[in-house]
Amino acid sequence: MTEAASVLILQVSREENRRCQGRTLADIAAERGTDPIETAMDLIASDRSRVGTASDAIRKMSGLPAQTLQLKDRGLLREGYFADVVVFDPAAVADLATFARPHQLSAGVSEVIVNGTVTLSGGEFTGRLAGRALAGPGARR
Repeated sequence: MTEAASVLILQVSREENRRCQGRTLADIAAERGTDPIETAMDLIASDRSRVGTASDAIRKMSGLPAQTLQLKDRGLLREGYFADVVVFDPAAVADLATFARPHQLSAGVSEVIVNGTVTLSGGEFTGRLAGRALAGPGARR
């Protein structure tokens, strides 16, 4: 099985792409007569309803989920909050993981601090694990 055959398109935003839902990337690429990578990029580009700023993206990955899930003392850089920080170069960030090698560190990320503990330094894993499971208001206790 190729990697593209194991990529299933679960959801799209635009009506013209709805016929791709529930199908594999390999199937869609074969139908279009294009390379799977080109097909994926075309789908992403055509389905994107708007492109936000870096500030919007950071908020959507930090403060907004913490607020939505009612996680106290998280999602913002404030005194007394749990410090989760990622230092990255926006021009160099790239996901290096593949289906064959899923546990690869991303390129362009130099430092990661989780709960105040440095877990990635100089782009290298420090061996320190500081994360913990969080439970929101809907969790069974």
